[in-house]
Amino acid sequence: MDIRRYTRKRAISPVLATVILIAITLVAAVAIATFVFGLFGTSISGPTLSIISSSVACNGGTGSGTCAMTVHNAGASAGTILTAGPTQTFNFNGSEPFTVPANGNILVNMTYAGTGQATGYLTQSNGPNLVFSVTLS
Repeated sequence: MDIRRYTRKRAISPVLATVILIAITLVAAVAIATFVFGLFGTSISGPTLSIISSSVACNGGTGSGTCAMTVHNAGASAGTILTAGPTQTFNFNGSEPFTVPANGNILVNMTYAGTGQATGYLTQSNGPNLVFSVTLS
C-alpha cells in the first residue's frame, strides 16, 4: 500500500470550515427566531389605537355642538382612552374612560365649544395621543 497516494488529497482549511459552520448556525437561528416570533408576536401585542373615521362629524351651528368619531384597536388587548382635549374645546359626551375592545371599534362622542379649524386629541392610557383636526361651526 502506497501512503503517498493518500497524502496528496487536500481538505478545506480549518478557517473556512469555521466560517461555514458559523454561517449555518446564524441562518438556523434567524429561521427559528422568525418562526417563534411569528407565532407568538401577535398574542402579546398591546393595544394599537387609531381614528378610522374618514372625517370627524361635527354638528352644531352656534359655536357649540357634538362631534363623533370611530376609534379602531388593531391590537390583541383592550385599549383605554382617558380624556379628550384640549378641554376648553373638546369634552367627552358620556362617561369616561372609554375602553376599545381588542380588534374592535368604538364610537366616541364629544361636545365642543368654538368655531373654525380646531385640533384635538384623545389621550390613551399607554401610548401617544390620537390627534385629529376638524372644522367647527
